[in-house]
Amino acid sequence: MKKLSIVEQLYRLRVPLLGVFLAWIALCVPVYADVDDDLYEGNIFTLYGYNGSLVPPRVTLKESIRLGQPAFVIFYIYDSRDCKLLAPEISQLQARFGQAVNFIAVNIDAFPQDQPELQKYYDGSLPRLLLFNGQGKLTYEATGYTQAATVAPYFRKLLANEPPKRTPVPLQVDPSSSR
Repeated sequence: MKKLSIVEQLYRLRVPLLGVFLAWIALCVPVYADVDDDLYEGNIFTLYGYNGSLVPPRVTLKESIRLGQPAFVIFYIYDSRDCKLLAPEISQLQARFGQAVNFIAVNIDAFPQDQPELQKYYDGSLPRLLLFNGQGKLTYEATGYTQAATVAPYFRKLLANEPPKRTPVPLQVDPSSSR
């Protein structure tokens, strides 16, 4: 058997080496997410609002009203520029008022069929913000990008009129998902 030179050995390995090189380049491409587009990049509250606690919501609107607790409902989709811009604003509101108000983020792409009470408030425009008092009365609504500073006075007014009633709401786990 003839001994091959280094050049001949590399020539025979050109296709596998090229494949390894291309795979290395593909894995080294940086991931890019942009708030100024309508592309899907994942959970907007985690990515842009630095807050993964909004999804999935811990309580439904019906349960919040049953407990006599105010609720703030956010209708959104993952691939909307305005919803992406709104994510950090929602996180600011939750940081300030999350102890007294239930935050319920509702992804319209997977609209919860078990919450028919929410469907009457969805009019097709996004993002949509709804603030309910503890009795279920709508006290504030807005559509489109809204700054936290614009919404905060409505939270303060609601909480001044209605002292918070908070009982811990456990995370509801679907037993069928553990199989």
